[in-house]
Amino acid sequence: MHYFHWIAGTILALAWFSRIVDAALGMPSVADVSQPEWNRSPVSSAGNPRVSIIVPARNEEKEIAQALTQLLALDYDNYEVIAVNDRSTDRTGEIMEEIQKQSPRLKVIHHEALPPSWLGKTHAMWTAANAATGDWLLFTDADVLFQPESLRRALAYAESENADQRRPVPANDHEAARRIHDDRLLPDDVRFRPSPVESSRPENERPHGSGRIQPDPPQHLRSHRHV
Repeated sequence: MHYFHWIAGTILALAWFSRIVDAALGMPSVADVSQPEWNRSPVSSAGNPRVSIIVPARNEEKEIAQALTQLLALDYDNYEVIAVNDRSTDRTGEIMEEIQKQSPRLKVIHHEALPPSWLGKTHAMWTAANAATGDWLLFTDADVLFQPESLRRALAYAESENADQRRPVPANDHEAARRIHDDRLLPDDVRFRPSPVESSRPENERPHGSGRIQPDPPQHLRSHRHV
């Protein structure tokens, strides 16, 4: 039994070590999209692909107005914003409706109840993905603020690499937490290695993604790519 534990522990240690090495080897390929080469408009020779920005929100009345206002002011000409009011008990839904009256780019979805076997945020993202018209899906939170050119730069890199998924990571700034800066993005701004995620989806509908719960879309949605 002693030898069994020793062998099992060695295998487990080697498995974790291989993941650390794998991550380290992947870091040199990570791009800094704040560099001038990614300041492109349009983002590719084929033009600007359509993007659907999905914002699930529950009781975010203090944050949602600023988040949506900045998203609607992005320096990009082919996108929509889909805000999902996930059973909020404050004024989140009302604020979304008020902003929608001022911008045709914004779609608002209201959830009053949660279906069985679902988590709230996962369900909100899934519902919005079904309503999306974009070639790319960008999932973000109600308290994340975007600088105007951040989406355009991210897509310029993703399109140049023919990527299926990318993950923007905000700079670490304590005075503007979780904001994507206009002067710099972290070196690990883009990741293509998916990490396992958990979802409350039924077992026959497998989730996938990196850092976000992104359900495997039905057949009519499988042309979408994830930002």
